[in-house]
This record gives sequence, C-alpha cells and structure tokens, in this order.
Amino acid sequence: MSGEHADRLREAEERGDADALYELAGQLEDQGEEALAEQACLAAANLGHVAAADSYAHVLYDRDQREEAAAWWSRAAQAGDAESAFNAGVAFEELGRHEDALDSYRAATSGGHAAAWANLGAILEATGDGIGAEHAYRSGAEVSDTAATYNLGMLLYRQGDDANAREAFAQAVELGDEDASGKIELLDQGGDDPDDYDREAVRVLIDQGGADLDEPIPVEHWLYVPNQQAAERVAQHAGQQGFAAEFGPSAADDGQWVVRATRHMRPRPEVFARARHPLVRLAVDEGGEYDGWEAPKAEG
Repeated sequence: MSGEHADRLREAEERGDADALYELAGQLEDQGEEALAEQACLAAANLGHVAAADSYAHVLYDRDQREEAAAWWSRAAQAGDAESAFNAGVAFEELGRHEDALDSYRAATSGGHAAAWANLGAILEATGDGIGAEHAYRSGAEVSDTAATYNLGMLLYRQGDDANAREAFAQAVELGDEDASGKIELLDQGGDDPDDYDREAVRVLIDQGGADLDEPIPVEHWLYVPNQQAAERVAQHAGQQGFAAEFGPSAADDGQWVVRATRHMRPRPEVFARARHPLVRLAVDEGGEYDGWEAPKAEG
C-alpha cells in the first residue's frame, strides 16, 4: 500500500471531495492496489457519488453479494441513474425479490433504459399479467429493443394473434435477432395440429364459457407429477414458455405434486394446442400426466 496514496485518500475524505476520491479509486485500480481502490470508491459512494455507487455495486455483485449490490445500485438509481436501476432489477430478480425488481425496472424505463422493458415484461408475463407484459414489450419495441420486440412476438403467438406476432418477429429480424426468423417459419408451418381434445375444449370455452374468439382469456392447465423435484422442473420449463406456473402437494395427499400453468390465449383449436401439447410432453417426460384445464366464464 502506497503511503502517498493513503495520504491522498485521507485528505480527500477529510475534504469530503467525492470526485477526487472516485478519480483516485480509478488510479489505484490501474496500479493494482485493489483494496485501497475499493476503499476510495466506497468513500466516494458514501458521499453520494453516483458513478462510485454503481462501481462499488459491481464489485459486490462480482463477489456474489447480491443484497449489498442491489442496495448500492438502488441508491444510485434514486439519484436518477437508469443503468443502476436496471442493474438493481437484475440483482433483485436473482434474489427472488420480484416486487423490488419490478420497481427497479420501472424506474429504469422511466429513465430511458430500453432493455429494461423486456425484463419488466418477462416478470409480468411470468406472474400472469398478460396485459402489463404486452404493454411493456410494445414499449420496448417502440424504442427498437431487440429482446422486447422478440418477446412481444412470442407473447402474441402464444395468445393466437398470429398476424401481429408475425409483424413483431419481422421487426425483431430487422433488429438482428437470430431466432425470430425461425418463429416466422413456425407460423408458416402452423405448429402442432389440434386434436379432438383441443377442439372440444374450445367448443366448451365458447358455448359454455361465452369466450370471444378475438379476446385472449386466461386458461389454467393442471399437471400431476410424482414428486417435488419433478414439479419444480415442470414449473420452470412452463415458465420459459410463457406460463405463470405454481406447484404444490396434491390435495389428495397421495404423494403426487400438482402444477398449475396459466397462459392467456384466444379460444381457437390451434392456439389451445400450442398451449396444451407442450405441457402434455412436459408431464410425460417427468412420469406424470396432464389432468385438464379450467377457465373463467366470460362476464355479462
């Protein structure tokens, strides 16, 4: 540790000179004096230096100290730094603190952070807020964020809005997304063909439930699997396919676990098949079974 640098650090702290402390932190890091650099960075952050707070949060994050990193990024975000708000959202999401992540991503989007729209939409979609997710993805697409545009296409495809899904995927291709062209091909192919189960389910949705062909509705699907580990895997894979998934022990107390996977969709056989068939495969792969579906009746 350099005595000269230690003196500069002490003098800057005594003056309360955050800019000098942050500049010194950079110089010390370049010279390999990481411990002293961190001390200078933390001192600057404590004095309200936004860039220092962001830098210190990165140090903590790299050490897997997610809680502490999120706290420092949140402090920087409160000073109006959109990138720090986004980073806080990522850390909170990894910690499972989804409400805090939502607040952070919303702060990031308010500050003009385009990529935050995709993350915001993904959490909303995973929690069953299809309307909020679509708004977030559309907002990201409007500012040409690639991930948000692609996610918008996937959301619309899952809902059965194929024409607008195609437009979103085409925009994503123009923005450089490598997977979007394959989704356009999937739309051209039509996906899984609906079977009698899918057609009967849609008939019930329309005739008995009063569903509107042009309005997405939330449909719950039920899967039974042998154990908790299987339920966790099924829920994770279902979440990756746009379902809001929950799981728990079977009410029958038979040792099985049940997964409830919910996704908004237009009541058409091919769209019902897009939702049900992958879930059937997930259940079978885990030694379980698909056990049916449920949807609310239309109001009015």
